[in-house]
Amino acid sequence: GFCEPGLTYSRELVEWFQTKEIPNLVTDTIANEVTYEPNTGVALPLHCALMRNLGVTLTEIAWLDDLADACAADGRWSFLYAAAPLKVVDGTGAPVNPIAIR
Repeated sequence: GFCEPGLTYSRELVEWFQTKEIPNLVTDTIANEVTYEPNTGVALPLHCALMRNLGVTLTEIAWLDDLADACAADGRWSFLYAAAPLKVVDGTGAPVNPIAIR
């Protein structure tokens, strides 16, 4: 099956997210995690651990090149991330228009 690259489940990774109090995981890939874990056969192995258990929201297919370039140019790697989702009735997810305020 199709396997998108990304993070995969480990107890240490989930504990790290919890310790760092990370509210949102943003990536430029189709999924924030491997879509299929070949060793266990589990699909989207981090979804439950991060979203359900810790309340971490996931933002996928984000254009990060301009932000990375700006951060590298001035050495400032912190910013306020905000994203307002579309109002989707009875949905479990929605597109967002994210913004990084530096």
